[in-house]
Amino acid sequence: MTPAARDPITAILVRVWERRYRTGVSSRALGVAGIAFCLVFWAFAAVVDHFGLPGGLTALTPLLLTVLWAPLPGSNSTWVNHGLPCLHSHPWQTVPARVLRRGRWSSLIEVTDDGLTVFEVRIDPAHLAMITDSVDLVRGRGKWAVLRVPGSRELFPAKVSRPLLGVAEPAAVTESVAGVTGQVSGAAPESATAVAVPVSGAAGVTERWARTLRDRVLLVFAQLVLVWGVGLVGLALVAAHYVGVMWLVFVVVSGVFTALVVGHRGWDLVLPGLVGSGEWVRADAVLGVCETRRGGTARVVVVLRFADGGSREVVLPAASVDLVGAAGDSSSLWVAGNGRRVAVGFPGLPHAAYARVG
Repeated sequence: MTPAARDPITAILVRVWERRYRTGVSSRALGVAGIAFCLVFWAFAAVVDHFGLPGGLTALTPLLLTVLWAPLPGSNSTWVNHGLPCLHSHPWQTVPARVLRRGRWSSLIEVTDDGLTVFEVRIDPAHLAMITDSVDLVRGRGKWAVLRVPGSRELFPAKVSRPLLGVAEPAAVTESVAGVTGQVSGAAPESATAVAVPVSGAAGVTERWARTLRDRVLLVFAQLVLVWGVGLVGLALVAAHYVGVMWLVFVVVSGVFTALVVGHRGWDLVLPGLVGSGEWVRADAVLGVCETRRGGTARVVVVLRFADGGSREVVLPAASVDLVGAAGDSSSLWVAGNGRRVAVGFPGLPHAAYARVG
């Protein structure tokens, strides 16, 4: 049987995860650790100064942070080392599954794989809604596994959890719109005829995914504001002069760096509005060169050909690799919106991206 990573899109997603944790920890975790270090260091320094304690106690700050940081959840580095490598040697196994408990950041999913096993999966609500009766699974070393849902190639970290007794709920119903079904390939509708699909009540999964992408950008901005606040407090504590000037320099440098790293995702802020702005219309798609970024997005130029004979060239500045793969497999995309800014994707599936009409 073919290993899971032989699929080109899956191979790209594996490399994205590996690059993200090349140093053993994500850049976001390093940033949070840096902020925590500053806060705890300043708190220790204030306590030492207030009570007249020996200044050497402040040196205990790194040790305290190590003790506190080690058990904290949130890092996927262990999963990358113990679960992800198995995709290079093991194939996907489609196993029966049902959702036991839904959460904002993680959910409990019960699968039947050599017996009933409950996994805690870090998965977003849009992809979770695609689970009706089965998932694709690759078991890694120990308690770790890689999970994939119908209609998507995105990889989700999974870990064996304790059974949840007495709590069960029916799995979410997958929306099926105009023949766009929950297939991993993101296949096109059976009919090649372009039909208009009303958004209201039909593309709930797609709208949910658009909101998830928007919230991720908002989270980055919130973290940036937090860093600015911590920087201002730190400068006020350690600097006697030119605090305002130094803080402004810090704001400008960090703001420019953030814009260079995640600026292409800024258009995701308007994506939910575009997804719900009108009907979805199918078009044949011819993909140009795809430039994959570290964060799992890609810039791609697509030529869309509609049933009326018209054609448009659109630029997707931050499409997910998963969406690009689905469009390449089906040679099609669906378009919602009018004017120079539109949403493209597959209604009823967790595929959506902002596009600029050329």
